[in-house]
Amino acid sequence: MPREHVMFNFIAETGGTLIVLMFVHFFADLMMQTDAMARRKADESPWFLIIHSAVYAVAFIPVLIYAFKCAMPLVASSFLALMMSHGAIDTYTPIWLWARFLRRPQEMKNDPTGGFTTWSSKAYGLILTTSVDQFMHMCFLVPVAAMIVTAADNRPAARIIGLVTLGTSIGLTALSVATILFFWRRTKAVPPNLVDDDEERPSMPSQHDE
Repeated sequence: MPREHVMFNFIAETGGTLIVLMFVHFFADLMMQTDAMARRKADESPWFLIIHSAVYAVAFIPVLIYAFKCAMPLVASSFLALMMSHGAIDTYTPIWLWARFLRRPQEMKNDPTGGFTTWSSKAYGLILTTSVDQFMHMCFLVPVAAMIVTAADNRPAARIIGLVTLGTSIGLTALSVATILFFWRRTKAVPPNLVDDDEERPSMPSQHDE
């Protein structure tokens, strides 16, 4: 088969697999997340975030095993990558870093944390942060889809994709934890999604629903 046909088939199969994974993503992230879990995962205890991330990743297991006939090593690596990346993104740290160093809204110029809350509570800020949040989640679904397709053909690339995806998830988790500990905690600032419930703050539904 010509090389261009092989590439076309790979892209088509990966795209179809990604669509299935996206359905699972929205089902697990939105429909399987209780209101209490959504509110407490950031404001009260990291255990709520861990539980939400674990429930999210578990939702993919039946699809990986029964729909795509994945081997257990692939299921395990996908579970760990999806759980860690989802938890890291849901700390809102990656979105905050994007806003501070790339988007750089005026509201964050003198007050990076409080300014982020103010900016992201506005209509255009809320749309942007929600979009970036979902884009980041999709960035981890794409390599999982590619890993499923390459593993089905017993290609060595599946292991490479799996290792890179898992390593990136670990790195993103470490970055999120380090930012919270060494910036927000050290400066005694409060990240937008870690404000106590009794404190006054703008409404940010995207932080509880993604």
